[in-house]
Amino acid sequence: MQTCNLFSITRCFNGCRDHTQVSGIGTRIWNLSDRSIELQIRVGSVLKKAHTLKPGSSKRLKSKKIYKAYVPCGSGTRDKAGAGAVAGGGGAKSFLYYYDETCHPYIWVHDSGGDFSRMILPMASTIRLSISSFATTRFGGCISMCNSSSRFNSLRLASSGMDMDSDNLPIKVLEDEGLGPQSQNFGLKDCKIFRQEGNSKSAKTIVGMAQGSTTTTQENALDWVKSDKRRMLHVVYRVGDLDRTIKFYTECLGMKLLRKRDIPEERYTNAFLGYGPEDSHFVIELTYNYGVDKYDIGAGFGHFGIAVDDVAKTVDLIKAKGGTVTREPGPVKGGKSIIAFIEDPDGYKFELIERGPTPEPLCQVMLRVGDLDRSIAFHEKAFGMELLRRRDNPEYKYTIAMMGYGPEDKNAVLELTYNYGVTEYDKGNAYAQIAIGTDDVYKTAEAVKLFGGKITREPGPLPGISTKITACLDPDGWKTVFVDNIDFLKELE
Repeated sequence: MQTCNLFSITRCFNGCRDHTQVSGIGTRIWNLSDRSIELQIRVGSVLKKAHTLKPGSSKRLKSKKIYKAYVPCGSGTRDKAGAGAVAGGGGAKSFLYYYDETCHPYIWVHDSGGDFSRMILPMASTIRLSISSFATTRFGGCISMCNSSSRFNSLRLASSGMDMDSDNLPIKVLEDEGLGPQSQNFGLKDCKIFRQEGNSKSAKTIVGMAQGSTTTTQENALDWVKSDKRRMLHVVYRVGDLDRTIKFYTECLGMKLLRKRDIPEERYTNAFLGYGPEDSHFVIELTYNYGVDKYDIGAGFGHFGIAVDDVAKTVDLIKAKGGTVTREPGPVKGGKSIIAFIEDPDGYKFELIERGPTPEPLCQVMLRVGDLDRSIAFHEKAFGMELLRRRDNPEYKYTIAMMGYGPEDKNAVLELTYNYGVTEYDKGNAYAQIAIGTDDVYKTAEAVKLFGGKITREPGPLPGISTKITACLDPDGWKTVFVDNIDFLKELE
């Protein structure tokens, strides 16, 4: 088992400042799910198994002990609760959260490889539910002793827009002194505690409030994402010879070298190329790592798209410069557009698309995905992109979807490709990410988590500069970095 740390996220479950106010009250942990949940007691540094909670059952929390609740799961897996699974043999477990005798939640965190954002989500949602619950039922023994402002200050984490996922909260802690359980509908099977006499009315009330809170949170996030000022800024990938690539892009593809920066202390150099200034155009960011002359492009990355006036003429120029043409000019399969495919010196494919004058010649990034509907939904909700068009080609067994922040003829777009029956791709180590501008990286990170993405870099300023960013992975594992719009423009000055 990996080493772990415990730390508190708030003073008291219902906002109390003085733990002695509730330390003597018996509390009970209920299993509201359809699966058994196990408890362990932490005594000093020793973890001991205490009890197995069957669906609908409860366990009184004794004082001066910390209970850890988890759902047993398969080896190396991640259960629906969203908490990080502990690596190991057949006894791998997915930890939900900790409670002490004051109903004080704790987070179980892995020192290495832990997914902090995932594990904090169930607890934040539980705390937020208790705010709604104040309207219909009391919680713990000391609510009357706590003023409302202290409650909401200590529960600030819960108001950050995190989703109350129906599968995330299978257990609930409540007072053991003759009070019916506060409950919520977690989207799981009905438990017997919902059917206890005298509890049905309050249970239905809390269920409705919980469902309303979830819907409101998602709607608010969607509204903000749609109104956020976003555009694709640049695409980042690695090359083995920076000068060679710059020469090919400028002489064969007509790009301009916009800027170049060398970071010797980090042993890498960047070059930015494109067809217009970075503050208004989608551009390429090349990365050269000292001493690395070759990368694996993998099978997941597809190509970059460039709009040109005359595909045949461009292909002739590339051939004259010694470039590689992998598909001669001609109509696209299943369509009428004239295209050709070439490769740059590192093996990256470029699709040349015959198109009239356009403000954005660098017009596409194509990535392959394993579930097109899932990917479309994620990019619409989490990234705020619009589905511009979708085309199925059953003859060639693939479907494409064009996603972006405006019409294809004026903006760079993301082309998602699904090949029938292929659900996973090797991504290699050459292609890196797309950068997208946003007005608020913090709200962006919350929306990404809310709609199923994984945050790989928490929002905040980059070391040494003030530019705020956040990084995430989509459901297929493709990386995107969101950059603060104002900070990005300052960086270009």
